[in-house]
Amino acid sequence: MSIIYTRFPNRGAGIGLLLLRVAIGVTLILHAGLLLQFQESRIAGVAIVVIALFSGLALLAGFLTPIVSVVAFLIVAGTGFSRLAGLSGGVIAGYQASLDVVVMAAAIVLLGPGAFSVDAHLFGRRKIIIPPPSPSERA
Repeated sequence: MSIIYTRFPNRGAGIGLLLLRVAIGVTLILHAGLLLQFQESRIAGVAIVVIALFSGLALLAGFLTPIVSVVAFLIVAGTGFSRLAGLSGGVIAGYQASLDVVVMAAAIVLLGPGAFSVDAHLFGRRKIIIPPPSPSERA
């Protein structure tokens, strides 16, 4: 799993990634709530709502960020550009707003979670201490 996480930028870049994650996470949570109001009790509709809700929460925390960002990308692209009744609209109304969220999710996939995330604490930088060689190894 460490191959997914290559960088954990801090300072300004880390704050920027945090803001992107918060924006998409809050949007997904609100979108899930509004989709739930318009969905009938179809299993597929409820599944989309549950996945959107948990994806939004995971993005807020920065947990499994690249994977959850791909899921967010697919949910927003599917519901935002859908012509099916009950899927379009909600918080992300219109193609332009959906396109914005899709591009932000793709940016998070490419840039990583940032230093201010659960992923940074789980998979982040580690200090490796190499002990000095023993006298028998020096010779």
